[in-house]
Order: sequence, then C-alpha cells, then structure tokens
Amino acid sequence: MLNFLPRELKNKILSLSKPIYEVRVRVGKEVSVKHYSDNVVRVTRLGGFVSNKEIEDIVFALSNYSIYSIEESLKMGFITSPNGERVGVCGECVKVANEMETVKNFTSLCIRFPNEVIGCSSEVVKNFSSPQSVLVVSKPFDGKTTFIRDVGREYSDRFDRNVLFIDERNELSGNGRFNLGKNSDVLKFSTKKFGFEFGVRAYNPDVIICDE
Repeated sequence: MLNFLPRELKNKILSLSKPIYEVRVRVGKEVSVKHYSDNVVRVTRLGGFVSNKEIEDIVFALSNYSIYSIEESLKMGFITSPNGERVGVCGECVKVANEMETVKNFTSLCIRFPNEVIGCSSEVVKNFSSPQSVLVVSKPFDGKTTFIRDVGREYSDRFDRNVLFIDERNELSGNGRFNLGKNSDVLKFSTKKFGFEFGVRAYNPDVIICDE
C-alpha cells in the first residue's frame, strides 16, 4: 500500500499502526491522516509542509511515470493505484470545446483506502439465495464498496453463482488483492455500459456487481 508516496511519508503514515481510511496531501500544508482509534474517527497531522514538486512526483508515480497513461482517469478527477487506493486529484481543470480534458498544476490529493471485511454482507445475502436487483445507498465512508464486494463473494461461494464484477476504478478487485470468490470474473476499467452489454452477451453471469 501507498507505494506511490515518498518513502519517508509512507513510513510516517504506516507507523500510526491504526486503521487508516483517508490521507489528505495539500500544497503548503501538513499531511493529515484520518483513522480509527477506540472506535472514534480521529485526525493526525504529520508535521512539515508539502511542496508542489512533491505532489507532482506523487501523481507521476501513480501514473507509472507516464502521465499519458492516466489521462482518462484525470478527466474524472481521480487516479486508482495498482493496489486499489483511489486518489482524488485537485488542481487546474483544462477544457477543450467545453469538455473536460485533464487536470494540471496539481494542488491537493485525497487518498482513500479500500478495505476488505469478509462476511460483512452474509446476514443480508442469506435471505436471498436467488439474486435480487439491489441498490446500495449510504453516505460517504459507510462502506458501500466493501459491502458490495462481499455480496459478490457470497453469491460466488455460498450459492455457487457466476458473478461478474464491473470494476471501473480497480477498487473492487484491488488488482487481485481482494477475495472476490471462486466463481467470479472481473472487467477492470470498463464502463458500466460496456460491462453490462459485453457481460450479458459473453459471460452469461448470474450476478453483476458494479460500484457507483
């Protein structure tokens, strides 16, 4: 995790040894880390101030040292790391013909951590052995992605169903880091439109899982 951060900053964050779910990196400000401590959300500031160059270096590392490779993600305002961290990017928006083209002159980053909680959906899914059409809604940071990932795993393993994950941002699979079940297939970086059309036609899934 956090392999795209400078080593010193990464070590400071990980040294907190607490469940971390968000890191904010802003030009001219201290890095702040949101984490759980005694079941309460707390913020720890790490000291020191972040430069423009440091943020540019982080984005460059996230792109695997090729900014062109993340242009489509930048149009949507975020980058997903190989391990599934979603990094929101703020800066100067560039438009062409009134259409969002990219973001440049980066000023801040919001790093959100994917989590895996095996069995968190079991009490819900056990009542629906036949797949149902379900919309999962909650406020941010309540674990929607964690929940629907586990829903797919439950249908795959408990009910032996074929499950297709439409993983637009590589958060559901985390580049293979998460357990999606023995009968699951993943379309990474696919749009929902392509995922549903291609999935139904080519994979004949019993269940399709997609995020917001």
